[in-house]
Amino acid sequence: MGSYEIVKRRVRGKMGTVDCIMHRQKNGTGKLALVFPGFAYTCQMPLLYYSAVALRDNGYDVVMAETDYAGREDFQGLSARERLELIRDDARAVYSDAFSLMNYDRLILIGKSIGTIAIASLLQDALEGRRLATVWLTPLLHNAEVIKAIRNSAVRGMLLAIGTKDSEYVKQTLDSIVVGPGSTVLEIENADHSLEIRGDMKASLTAMGQLLDALGELASGMGVE
Repeated sequence: MGSYEIVKRRVRGKMGTVDCIMHRQKNGTGKLALVFPGFAYTCQMPLLYYSAVALRDNGYDVVMAETDYAGREDFQGLSARERLELIRDDARAVYSDAFSLMNYDRLILIGKSIGTIAIASLLQDALEGRRLATVWLTPLLHNAEVIKAIRNSAVRGMLLAIGTKDSEYVKQTLDSIVVGPGSTVLEIENADHSLEIRGDMKASLTAMGQLLDALGELASGMGVE
């Protein structure tokens, strides 16, 4: 594990700004992870924070986008279509800013809940020329764009984690996903939209451990040609 520095960046898109926290390897790296949080689930909360730490310790530069849609009054006043446009624009702005620093050759995209719309939108863009994997945490399985992106990602390297007590859990949709080599789907029994089992802290920590183990395997697999 190398040393790193924490850098704060303010990224400007077409529709506003996004504050980002970057954990950057001091000795440089060709590996990058972009983290997109949920509506009110920030990058400093357990699922995303420990995922970021795990990848940082695996030698990745990690950019955590604090979009804070729950705290933005302008977001609340937008139509559904306008919200989608803002999420997509923010994602592309964060991506472009990161690659203005270095032309990384390996990329992991992590999204939590509404953040899975962000990574689905990035996957519509041309991301050729680098190894790519995706991490879908409590994804929006009622969203057609997200479902399509997950199905496409499942054949080339992804991790999906969702609880059976999550309102976004759709068993039929999960069963329809063809999971290829290097991809993992974790269905956590009785876990909610935070991937926690209410009233059972030990079970919640076990679920977190399962997630981090699977993430470690995904990240390690990125180094295998």
